[in-house]
Amino acid sequence: MDSQEALAFINRLLAEKRKQVLNQLEEKLFLGIWADQTYSQIVAQTHHAYQYVREAGADLCKKITEDLGIRVSKKNFTNPIKYRYQQYSVQVSPFQEPIAELTNPAERDESQSLYLSQQNHNPFMPQNGRIENLQQFFGRKREIQWVF
Repeated sequence: MDSQEALAFINRLLAEKRKQVLNQLEEKLFLGIWADQTYSQIVAQTHHAYQYVREAGADLCKKITEDLGIRVSKKNFTNPIKYRYQQYSVQVSPFQEPIAELTNPAERDESQSLYLSQQNHNPFMPQNGRIENLQQFFGRKREIQWVF
């Protein structure tokens, strides 16, 4: 994961949580901190006062920690974000097709139905076209009418 990918990931998470994405100074700070630059080096790139950049850096770490739940500091910045990125990638990625091709058609049909049932995460969606257990609908007659 490079710095631009990490920046895009943080902005995506902020947007998903309906928070304001990073502004231009915060983005420069993010990229500088990611590259292990000192505040003096970041100041040279941003043309802001040293104290202002330092306070903005603390605010950036606070924003990422409070809004996204990723506890970061200037000294420990990249690893928590990389870890969260890996967690996020695992949660978001869809099920993958099996690599080995089954030769027996009966086994292929069974594996395809198993694959389709794994993709269906909704416990209220019927697997075979009809509802086996009406208790799952919790007395929601109006919704049942819309389904059937």
